[in-house]
Amino acid sequence: MNTTKQVGGALGLAILVSVAGPVNHRKAFLIIAALMLMVAVLAFLLPARRDGRVAE
Repeated sequence: MNTTKQVGGALGLAILVSVAGPVNHRKAFLIIAALMLMVAVLAFLLPARRDGRVAE
């Protein structure tokens, strides 16, 4: 796992916890579910690497 993934995960968790604290857990769950859906769509739409190498 590289540093970018670790920082991204930590930042995402910090945002989720800050939303869940003052509001409620249902809203935090809906926010993270919407973000994950957007990421899945983006990953599907982005072109794959054509040189055969696996992206790290």
